[in-house]
Amino acid sequence: MTSTNISDFKAHLSENLRKIKSGKTIILLERETPIAKIMPYHSKPLRKKLTLRKATGKLIDMKLDLNLKIDPATYLSEDRDER
Repeated sequence: MTSTNISDFKAHLSENLRKIKSGKTIILLERETPIAKIMPYHSKPLRKKLTLRKATGKLIDMKLDLNLKIDPATYLSEDRDER
C-alpha cells in the first residue's frame, strides 16, 4: 500500500490507475492527512472453503459463497499495514 498527495496523484493519474488495476491500494493524502483509500474493484464474488471446528473437536469443511468484493486476507493485510 502506498500513499500520495492529491496533486501528485492527479499529475500521474494514468500511472496510478495502472497500479490500482494491478492490485495496489493507494492512500490519498491532503496535507499529510489520509482522506481516501483507492483500491481495485473486484466484480467476481469469491468462493472460499471454510474449515470449522465443532465443540466436540470434529472438523467440518464448508463451501461458502461469500459474494465479497475483496479478498478477506487482502483486506486484513491492508488493515494491519495501517496500524
